[in-house]
Amino acid sequence: MVDIFVHPESPFSVETYNFYREIETISRELDEIDVLNYYDSHKLEFKTYVEKPLEEIANRVSNQLFLEIEVYKECVLDDFILGNNQFYFYLYPHKQESENMEINTCLFMNFPGEHINNNYPTLNIGMYVDGSSPDKKRFLDNYQGKFATKVPEIIFQHTYLSEKYSLLDSWLSSKKLHPFNRLGDWFKILSRKNSSIKDIKIIDCLPLEELLRYSRKQLIESITLKFEGIFPLLLLAISNNILLDISSYLEYRYNKYPHLFNPFNLFNIDFTSENNKVIQASKEKQNQPKYTLTQCLGVK
Repeated sequence: MVDIFVHPESPFSVETYNFYREIETISRELDEIDVLNYYDSHKLEFKTYVEKPLEEIANRVSNQLFLEIEVYKECVLDDFILGNNQFYFYLYPHKQESENMEINTCLFMNFPGEHINNNYPTLNIGMYVDGSSPDKKRFLDNYQGKFATKVPEIIFQHTYLSEKYSLLDSWLSSKKLHPFNRLGDWFKILSRKNSSIKDIKIIDCLPLEELLRYSRKQLIESITLKFEGIFPLLLLAISNNILLDISSYLEYRYNKYPHLFNPFNLFNIDFTSENNKVIQASKEKQNQPKYTLTQCLGVK
């Protein structure tokens, strides 16, 4: 196996790396049975070197994010790499009431990830909105609706996307966006009447070799910052009171990172007594039952 650097405090190990390199070697032959047999004969290694570290990271990250949230885990067979198990961790899952109760919108972690920019395996981090769900319409309505003079400016000021983020259907198509106005170009394409973008997918990826170089603390902090960077976009899809919810979130961030400027002075956000009640609830998170963004999370 290839020599590779692993941080002494990494939640992963060289065994994690070797496990997926072996999977990749088998999958090149497109032999699904061999891949399934490999998983079956290495259940303990899979749980120890892959599942447990991923679950720990997802739970630790969720504890660092806005409000009290649950993490939903799913393991599915990948159609692209035959027989390969894909882990999905859903944060802030927003479901539409239906027979199968599918998740319409969420932040997510996915490993070993899709083949984006030829990196594999990777930890994919991002946001998903089902294009056929009411959340997609809510996303656009919140962005260009009655608060269109305030909300877009707040979104642009408080959304942080690295150049590695894929915003369109593939990493290559994201290259078509202007490097200095990627988010603005993306919203223009998304807002077109006959936009080619159906599902909203925002994905950043951390290759396994990069993951191994992080300590546990560094990895959790890095993933948390990535999620916080796209959280305003999540609010567009799930909030029934966008100005109230995004204001509450900005105050949370201002309290968490005091070195940031005060967003309320910049945008002249006027809080009513009712707004202040919600904000106070977010401040007292540890002593309050789960607060759900004006009840917009969960089943509707």
